[in-house]
Amino acid sequence: MKNILLTAITAVICGSTLLNAEDVTKLRVGLADNAPKTLAPQPVAIPQIPALAAGKRKDAVDDWYVINVPVQFVGTAPSSKEKNAWVTDVTLRIHLRAEGKDGKSVHLTKTLALSDVPLRSGSGDKGSYKGSYNIGIFLPQRSYEMIAGSEKGKIKVFAYAVEAAFNGEVCKRPKDSVVETHDSSVKLKPTWYKRSKSKASSAKVYAISETPFAPYYGAAYPRPNPIYGAPVVDESVFDKGDEAGDGASESSDAES
Repeated sequence: MKNILLTAITAVICGSTLLNAEDVTKLRVGLADNAPKTLAPQPVAIPQIPALAAGKRKDAVDDWYVINVPVQFVGTAPSSKEKNAWVTDVTLRIHLRAEGKDGKSVHLTKTLALSDVPLRSGSGDKGSYKGSYNIGIFLPQRSYEMIAGSEKGKIKVFAYAVEAAFNGEVCKRPKDSVVETHDSSVKLKPTWYKRSKSKASSAKVYAISETPFAPYYGAAYPRPNPIYGAPVVDESVFDKGDEAGDGASESSDAES
C-alpha cells in the first residue's frame, strides 16, 4: 500500500508538467522492459481516517488484493515540437494465468478503457513518446478465496499478457518488447492467452474504477474511463483476432 501512495504522488507531480502536450496518432503497447516473469497479489486497504472509523473495525470493506501489471506505451505524433504527448483513449485487455488451490491453473481476463495517458519524448527519438505504468487488477476477498482455496492460500500469477486497441485497431508491440511473459519453468506457446477460454475462472476481477479504492489510489494508475464505475468497452476488435483459437483445447496453449 505504501508503494501505491508513492506512485500516486509521483503521478500527480508528473501530470502537472504535461499541460503543453499533443495527442498521439499511432500507438504500440507491450509489457514494460522490467516486467518480471511472475506476479503476486498484494493486499490493499482503504487509508484509515479516524473521524470515519466504525468502532473497532479495521476496514470499511472486505479485504481486497491488487495485481499490478507493468505495461509500456510507445506513441508517435504528427509534430515533434512538444516534449510530451497524450494517449487520449486506449482499450486494454489483460490476461492472467494464475496457480492456486492444489496447483490448478485458471485464466483471468479484464478489459478496461484508459484516457489521457501521459507519455514523454525519449532522448534521441524525435517524435517518439514513451511511458510505462502499472495497470491494477483488483480481486475482492471472494475471488481470491475461489482461486487460492482459502483466505490463507497463496496465488501465483505465472503468466500474463496484454492486448491493446487504439483508434479501432489492435496495437502492435513496441520494438524489442513483448506482449506476454511467463515463468521459464512453464512451457507455453506465445499465443497462450488467445487459447485459454476453457480455463476461464468464474472469479471476478475489477478495474480500480469499480472498487472502493478509486478516490484514494486512482492517481497511482492511468486514468480509467469512466473514473468511477464499470468500464464501457468494445471488445469486438480483439475478438476478430481470436476467432482462430475459439476451438482450442485446454492443452493447446502448451508447447509440444
